[in-house]
Amino acid sequence: MIKEAGRRYGDLSFMLGGRLNRRNADGTPLDGPIETWRPNRNVVKAVISFAKNMDTLMLAAHEESRLQRS
Repeated sequence: MIKEAGRRYGDLSFMLGGRLNRRNADGTPLDGPIETWRPNRNVVKAVISFAKNMDTLMLAAHEESRLQRS
């Protein structure tokens, strides 16, 4: 996920497929012209994959904890 997002890692809008109205130092839109802008599908897929994996880990940890209490 970090590799896919590159310098935009941590930019929640970008990572979820959103477009920002922020501008570069030279005044050009950070995400390029709105007419040609598209979400970065690789980043969005990486975020979804990460979320699914975290859910699986959380469920496994919860089950392990429940079994230890029994």
